[in-house]
Amino acid sequence: MRPTFKHFLLCILTLSSCATNDNKQEVKTEIQHSTTDTTKQSHSAQTNLDIKNIVRNGDTLTIDRKSAVFFQPDSLQMEERMKKVGEKDFRAGADDYIYYINISAEFLEKQGLPVMNAKGKKYLKFVTSDKKAELVKLDTLSELWGMYLFDPEKKPHYADIIEIEDDYKNYFK
Repeated sequence: MRPTFKHFLLCILTLSSCATNDNKQEVKTEIQHSTTDTTKQSHSAQTNLDIKNIVRNGDTLTIDRKSAVFFQPDSLQMEERMKKVGEKDFRAGADDYIYYINISAEFLEKQGLPVMNAKGKKYLKFVTSDKKAELVKLDTLSELWGMYLFDPEKKPHYADIIEIEDDYKNYFK
């Protein structure tokens, strides 16, 4: 395991031990995907403005090569989920996620697939070989921890970290 991944796990464990704050707003849990063709000048001023602002603010991780991308919640998302499911259940679930993420990362590194960490990012921007982009807003996903597999020749794939070997083989075949 690389030292950076160990640091990632340490940060997750540290953040998951934080106390809750009951005054925070509930986080949406729907998945939002939008596709933008970056080869054209403008689809709409709003779409291009939004993309430019996201990139300018540094909230976006751009992925344009074959890789796996892990994401994790920020402290607000963790507090909200802990409030929703209870501290004991949240911590048990977080432990499970961290275990499976660790197993997944080890498997993917053995396969020679670069593993990226989206820590501190709010958006994932996947750029395909034909210069189309798909933007994923992380705080709208139903799962707090997870992973995408990406090949620029295909659409990004939200992977099952429990069944990573099968997902890897099916996506990259």
